[in-house]
Amino acid sequence: MDTYREQLKKRNRKKRNTRGKRVIYAISVTGMLSLSIYLCLSQGGSSGFGARAANSHRAETNIELGKYNVGLGNDLYKPSETASQINETGENKNPIDMSTGGDKKDKSDGADLEDTKGDIEEKKEDLANNQTDTNTEESNSNNTDDSSKENVKNDKATEDENSKKDTSEDEKSEDKNSEFENDFFNNTIFIGDSRTEGLGQFGGVKNAKFYTYRGLQVNTAMKKDYITLDNKQKGNVLDAARQTSFSKAYVMFGLNELGWDSLKIFIEDYRDIIKGLRIIEPNCEIIIQANYPVTKKLNDGDKVFNNTNIKKYNDLIKEMADEEGVEYIDLYSFFANKDGNLPDEATSDGIHLNPSYFKDWKHCLIDFGSGNTEM
Repeated sequence: MDTYREQLKKRNRKKRNTRGKRVIYAISVTGMLSLSIYLCLSQGGSSGFGARAANSHRAETNIELGKYNVGLGNDLYKPSETASQINETGENKNPIDMSTGGDKKDKSDGADLEDTKGDIEEKKEDLANNQTDTNTEESNSNNTDDSSKENVKNDKATEDENSKKDTSEDEKSEDKNSEFENDFFNNTIFIGDSRTEGLGQFGGVKNAKFYTYRGLQVNTAMKKDYITLDNKQKGNVLDAARQTSFSKAYVMFGLNELGWDSLKIFIEDYRDIIKGLRIIEPNCEIIIQANYPVTKKLNDGDKVFNNTNIKKYNDLIKEMADEEGVEYIDLYSFFANKDGNLPDEATSDGIHLNPSYFKDWKHCLIDFGSGNTEM
C-alpha cells in the first residue's frame, strides 16, 4: 500500500498531466482562430464568405475556450462579444441567449476557474511543502554532516589525546626502566676478561666500574698489574677494588683457563679472588657468573675451546660458589640454543658477543638480581 506521501505525489502528477492537456488544447484553438482571421483579411475582410467563416469560427471558439482563458495570473484569451454573437447583418445568431445562457456559461466558467485556481493554489502549496521537505532534509543532512564531522573531530581529538597519553606513559615507563637499570648497578664492580670488558663497552651498564683485561685469568688477576688505577698507575684487580666502595661484585673467569692441566689450581685461585673481595668489603654481595657456550663451529673444530670443557669448568665453579655461599648465575643456559651452542648470529668469532647480546646479558643480570632466578 502506498504511503500518504506517495499517494499525494500520484495525485499531483495526474493534475499536472490534465493541466498540460488543457494548455495544448488552448494553443491549438488559438492557432485555428489566427488562421481564420488571416483568411478573412486575405479575402477582403468584408466579403460574405470570409466574414461568415471568421464569425462562425469565433463563435465556436469562444464557447469552447471560455473554460481555458485563465493562465497563471494572465488572460490567455478573452471572448469578443461583438465577434462571436453578432454577425455582419446585426442579428444575434449565437444559440446561447446572452441574458440567460450567458449566466449559465458564466457559472460554468466560474466553476472551472475556481477549479483551476484551486489547482494552482494546491500546486503552490505542494511546491511549498516540497521546498519545506527539501529544506528540512537539507537541514537534517547538514546537521547530520555537522554532527558527523563533529563526532569525527571529537574521535580524532580523543584518539590524539589517547595516543599522546600512551606515548607519554610509554616514555615515562621507559624513563623509569632506564632509571631503574642505571640505579641497579650503583656501587657495583665487574671483574673478568675481554668478555666482561665487552659488557662494559656495549651492554649499556651504567654507574658501575669495570676492572678487566683481555686474556685475564684467575692467577694473573691478583699477580699481574694489568689494571689502570685512578692515579694512572698499574695494579691488579684487588688493588683496583680498594679504590672504591662497592656493595656488589660480579666475577667471571674460566674461558682462558680451559687449557690448564690442573682444575684444582684453577678453583683455588678463584677462591682467593672471592676471599680478597670479602676482605675489602666484608658485606658485599659477590655474584659468580658461569661461562656461556661457544658456537657449534668452534665447538666441533677445537679440542680445547669447546662446550664440553666449558660445562666441566662451570660445574666446578658452581660447586665452589655453593661452598663459599655466593650467588651463581647460569649464563650457559641463558645463551645456549636448543642444541646447547651459542647462536651463530650472537657472535662474529664464536666466542665474543655482538653488541645486542651484551645488552641481553645486562638484562639477565638485572632479572636475576630482581628475584627472577629461572633461566
